Amino acid sequence: MFLKRHEDAIDTFKTGLAVDPANKQLKESLEECMASQGPKQFGNPFTDPSMIFKLRNDPRTAKWMDDPEYLKLIHDMQSDPKNLGFVVLNRV
Repeated sequence: MFLKRHEDAIDTFKTGLAVDPANKQLKESLEECMASQGPKQFGNPFTDPSMIFKLRNDPRTAKWMDDPEYLKLIHDMQSDPKNLGFVVLNRV
């Protein structure tokens, strides 16, 4: 954990607990490591290179992909994800 490799540490603690589920030190270390990570940050879903492809091939969203305003909105979100709050508040 001191190397800031929390995911590796968590995997190691879980592996140890699979071998010895009653190991108090492993349980405490796992809890401490998970707590030190803080809340998970969500990435920008609009930066996924396959997003446009997925939207075009999903029957629920395919028809929107022919709308130039919708495509502009997606491109705006890709270029500046901070606009998401503005869009949600002003367009929904």
